[in-house]
Amino acid sequence: MSRKPDTPEHEAKCERCGVACQAAVPIGDRQIVIPQLCCTFYGTAPDGKPGCTVYEDRFEKAPWCMHTDQAKLQAALRIGCPYNFPDVPLGKERVSDEEYLRLWPKIVEHLLAHPNVQPNFTWDRFFAWAHKMDPEHRWSLKTNVAGTAGRIVRTKTAWGRLRSSLVRKRSK
Repeated sequence: MSRKPDTPEHEAKCERCGVACQAAVPIGDRQIVIPQLCCTFYGTAPDGKPGCTVYEDRFEKAPWCMHTDQAKLQAALRIGCPYNFPDVPLGKERVSDEEYLRLWPKIVEHLLAHPNVQPNFTWDRFFAWAHKMDPEHRWSLKTNVAGTAGRIVRTKTAWGRLRSSLVRKRSK
């Protein structure tokens, strides 16, 4: 895997969509991008455009970062990315807000079942979104001792426990 600087021609291919920097979950034969969940270094680059804020040192500061050659092989680029294999529909895909909401239960199911998530992503932003989608639960990330992997935990809030208790009482 290349860890040396690329040529200006190689760099010029990037459309700065940010998809390679965003998490995605497999749903069926698709990789659905989670818009609220990206690398902590993805933001406003020094040139004022969206991008990596530590691009020149990304492989040192973000060891999870992949070079485009590696990302292509792991289908971690978006479908249609200039770095991707031509005419091969593999990769991550952004979906409409409506489809994302429809897929939300499957996204949650996958994230809760996945034992090793990347802790160096924007989990606080994702958890704020998740709480809006499901206000009866609180979300958190439990990391291993080394801080290199994490597991998502979802617990009922006090309101969620009370509501569940009331629903059980009504159904008796």
